[in-house]
Amino acid sequence: AILASGHYDFWAVKTPAQLALAVLHFPAQEQPVHLQGIFEKWVVTDADGAGNFIDEHLMPGPARDAAVIALVEGIRDERLAEAVAWARTISEQGRMYSLLESLATH
Repeated sequence: AILASGHYDFWAVKTPAQLALAVLHFPAQEQPVHLQGIFEKWVVTDADGAGNFIDEHLMPGPARDAAVIALVEGIRDERLAEAVAWARTISEQGRMYSLLESLATH
């Protein structure tokens, strides 16, 4: 119903926390792609709020990793040290090392 509503993109920009909470009720395999899209938009307007949401609501795993990667990509230019700290929290080792390498060569 959320995806079919036609308001998904609007909610991703205007109410990202509420939409992210709703996405946590989607099937597990669908959560990462949706959270990544939400967090890509969210980090532009409120990176701190996005980070707080990750800390408060997302458990280690693919969904959290997708949100963290979007956050890292969004803050890497202005807050590199913080981006590195977030990248180190990614649970999938290969993705974590790949992202850390890209930050090191950034």
